[in-house]
Amino acid sequence: MSRRSARGMVPPMNDDKRLLRSVVRRVHPDLFAGLPKERTRNSESLKLLNSYLDDLSHHLIPEPASLEFWVKDDDSLKLISVELTSSGTLSPLFFAFDLISEDDFMANEKETSHSTKDLLEWLRATVDKAVQAADQHYALKARINEVRALLEEKYQLSEIQFGHEFGVSNKEQERQLESLNVLDQGLEDACESEQLFCGLNFCVYHPESCPLNVLTFQPSQNPGQMRLSRVADDGRIHVVADAALIKEALMTVEVDRARLLSRLSTYWIRRARALSQSIEDLLRVEDVLCDTSASENAQKFVLWAGYILDQRNAITTLLKDRQLSFSLLVHSDENAPMIDHMAATSILQVRSDCPPQVVLDFLSSDACRTASQGAKEIKASGGEEEAVLEKVRVALGAKQVIRVCSMYERDKVIEAAERLLENADSIRMFVDLSNACIAIDDCYQMWESGFLSIPYDFQIHELRQQFQKMLTSGDNGTLDGGGGVSWDSIPPNAELSVRDVSSGAFRRAQRRKLVFIGGLRKSKYRLGCCKALMCNHKRIAFRGMLAPSVSVHSQMFRFL
Repeated sequence: MSRRSARGMVPPMNDDKRLLRSVVRRVHPDLFAGLPKERTRNSESLKLLNSYLDDLSHHLIPEPASLEFWVKDDDSLKLISVELTSSGTLSPLFFAFDLISEDDFMANEKETSHSTKDLLEWLRATVDKAVQAADQHYALKARINEVRALLEEKYQLSEIQFGHEFGVSNKEQERQLESLNVLDQGLEDACESEQLFCGLNFCVYHPESCPLNVLTFQPSQNPGQMRLSRVADDGRIHVVADAALIKEALMTVEVDRARLLSRLSTYWIRRARALSQSIEDLLRVEDVLCDTSASENAQKFVLWAGYILDQRNAITTLLKDRQLSFSLLVHSDENAPMIDHMAATSILQVRSDCPPQVVLDFLSSDACRTASQGAKEIKASGGEEEAVLEKVRVALGAKQVIRVCSMYERDKVIEAAERLLENADSIRMFVDLSNACIAIDDCYQMWESGFLSIPYDFQIHELRQQFQKMLTSGDNGTLDGGGGVSWDSIPPNAELSVRDVSSGAFRRAQRRKLVFIGGLRKSKYRLGCCKALMCNHKRIAFRGMLAPSVSVHSQMFRFL
């Protein structure tokens, strides 16, 4: 059956092609050689169907098509009428020819009943708001980092973190900034010396977003009252940035205990980082990763690494000169398998309580070779993805283009990026994406950080056809002089490439501040800033900001 994803057109699948062949075998014009009327009707409908299928194969929104086919039913003729909509589903055609059941037809119609979105329409409606949100996000982010760095330097703190809240939205960022200001005031009021908390780590919570399980209750003399600060097992000081209580919260911190636990935590973390390199060299993997955000996890890794290093001779003999292409992630999740490799990643996950013998068995198995080969292929495709996304960024003039959907969908992301490259000129004609941040995902969405998320199976109308008539123009307000595409239908600051432009068309373009791009020189002349010296079908001359006098022959312009 034809399947349309939630937000895009999908070319006919194998089942569709098989059913289409069944249709064609019944309606082919050669079957109606002695029936000219029926032959012509079927031939015209097949042309419409082919055009519909061609749009689907290029991930375009197809034009609705009304099809009428004559078929031979025993000794009589029967006319079958079919209405194909812009949803892209072929189920009405297959149902009309009794190739699918009514249940299949209804199920597919329900699946394709979502309203379709066109990429350009969505971008034009969203991009300005997204760029504004992104500017606000990065401005607040820069301010937060600036204030945090000032406080760390002022009070000689090791680090300030924000607890259990990632600053994505402006509201969350404003909370973080407010928390820093409250912490600054509290430290200034509570500290007799700015070196009181020297070298310690802080984790700050805004009162409105502090999880209930983070802080403990006060002792029995103050039943039910929340403690606004505590020292964690790794020596980190957790504090609620409540302006009314911050001074009291900081004055009750057990600084000596925090300092002792911090030193112990630092030892385990540094030891884990040192042993990571030793394990990487021994196992001949790309990298060794471990969770050092908590000293308990770092301690578990250190102990596990010791057991593995004790098996140095056995591992060296087993691997010989073999280099493994995957990275190792050592974690403490007891609900996970001892060793787990996901085909879509280049990372092998190993529990920190995994026995050395299990590691040895895996290294000698076919599963290890498969994981290494898969990681090598993923690394290669990752380089391809990175390169094509950078090309898209440059072609669209965007600030950033990234992938956020699953690794399993990397091929689809690369395909989407290539389609964006193919349509980059048309997209830029309709929407200004400079300073926009684009994420190729599985849905249309504007993030609170200003990122524009577009689905990898996006739909885009074929735009270049609309500009084929720009080669000439009359004086009636259209590009072709015959009532075709109107200048008013082209957005301001659009970029056009032309071969021949009449003086009337040039003046209208100048009023709309369009940009003409030279095909050979690749130069841009913003007509709103230029004065025309002469303009006719033979030559276009400009005097503008880029050069005192520039004369460009019309033959140097090419339609993109």
